[in-house]
Amino acid sequence: MAKLSFLRDLQFAQEQNFPTLDITIDRGRAGQFGLTMSDVVRSVVPATSSSRFTDPNYWRDPNSGNAFQIQVELPQNRIQSVEQVGDLPVMKSGQSQPRLTDIAGLKLGVMPGLIERYNGQHVVSLTANIHGLTLEKPRRS
Repeated sequence: MAKLSFLRDLQFAQEQNFPTLDITIDRGRAGQFGLTMSDVVRSVVPATSSSRFTDPNYWRDPNSGNAFQIQVELPQNRIQSVEQVGDLPVMKSGQSQPRLTDIAGLKLGVMPGLIERYNGQHVVSLTANIHGLTLEKPRRS
C-alpha cells in the first residue's frame, strides 16, 4: 500500500489496542479448592459480562405464554477495577471463598477490538483518502 502514491491518511478501520483483562487460572490451585474450570467460569462471566450467551435461561409467563430470556449480570458500577474483579468470589455450593485472586493471575492487556474474516481468512480493513484521482464510473463503448 505504501507504493500507492495517491493514498492519504491510511488508517486501520478496527481498533488495534482494545483494552482487556487477562485472567490466567491456575488449575492446580483451583483444584485444591475443589473447583473446576466450569465452576470458575460460572462465577466470573456473570460478573464481567452476562450469562445471556453462555447459559441461556428462559421464563414463560403463565398468563400470556410468552417466553422471556433471563440473564444474570452485575451492574457495571460494581466492577470498576482489576482489584474488584480479583475480589469476586468463585463460588461452589454457595461458598464465598476462594476469591478469584486466590486461584488466578490478573493483568491488563490489549487485543484487536474486532477480528474480521472473509472465507475463513483473517482480514484487516483499512481506510484512506484518495489524492489526485477522481472516482468516475467507467464508460462503456
